[in-house]
Amino acid sequence: MKKASKHDGMLPEYDFSGGVRGKYAKRYHQGSNIVVLDPDVTKRFPDSVAENPLAQPRRVRHRMLQNFTAAYTRIPSGYMGQIVEWPEIITEGKDLEACRESLRDALTEMIAAYRELGKEIPCHNSLIEHLPVEA
Repeated sequence: MKKASKHDGMLPEYDFSGGVRGKYAKRYHQGSNIVVLDPDVTKRFPDSVAENPLAQPRRVRHRMLQNFTAAYTRIPSGYMGQIVEWPEIITEGKDLEACRESLRDALTEMIAAYRELGKEIPCHNSLIEHLPVEA
């Protein structure tokens, strides 16, 4: 059986035997947070916002992925694509991939324009189904 070490497996940096009990209790009760920075950090950033772009207040915009429905139609010059929820967005391409890419670009530009104008972006509220009929 191995004899227990002097620190019982605790690293020296976790030894708080020299700590003063209650030293920061008053600050804690006042609602302060205590953060101890390494000296090299305090040299680079002497106060809470000095030259630190991450500490500067900034507006964060969270964007979520929104799906739109694309309908493609074969035409003599290739394909025509249209966004079902946003019928004003129509593009053409020599093949399906070119039409899809053009439609994606047009949709991205339209979303950017609507955001800039403060307009509401159409949401997915379409019901898509195939209607079989005898022809």
